[in-house]
Amino acid sequence: MLRAFASSNGYPWKVAQGNPELLERYRVTSTSTKFVVGKDGAIVYTAGYGVGDVNSWRQLFERLAAAG
Repeated sequence: MLRAFASSNGYPWKVAQGNPELLERYRVTSTSTKFVVGKDGAIVYTAGYGVGDVNSWRQLFERLAAAG
């Protein structure tokens, strides 16, 4: 069902279903909530649907890579 949903919406990324407690804990607010996880496993950035263009994501990843 999730693969069909992703395919019908043109999503090339992984999709997953979370339980209500998990969604509340991580403050998932939309079907495309994004998380950036740092090298230590901590969540360093979250964003909801439609937040950030290609350039802003590139800058974010460049800053994270530079931070080591």
